[in-house]
Amino acid sequence: MAINKLVMMMSNMGMGVVNPLQFNNTDATFYSFDIEGDMKLSDKLSLRAIASIVRGQRDDVDDDLYRVSPDNVILELDY
Repeated sequence: MAINKLVMMMSNMGMGVVNPLQFNNTDATFYSFDIEGDMKLSDKLSLRAIASIVRGQRDDVDDDLYRVSPDNVILELDY
């Protein structure tokens, strides 16, 4: 209780924020997609691609999760 009062006092100093961000567990469903490919272009060149996508959806309300890793795409040209 004392810690919560201190955090609320510190978060309200000059920012106008009454309630600080607090961690609470909630049920969620994650969807993900990963794909990897490799293609030989010539004897000395090859192309490699990796794509990863993750989505999270809360089960208690109709909203997406935040702070989920962003989409990631990597393309490599190897010699």
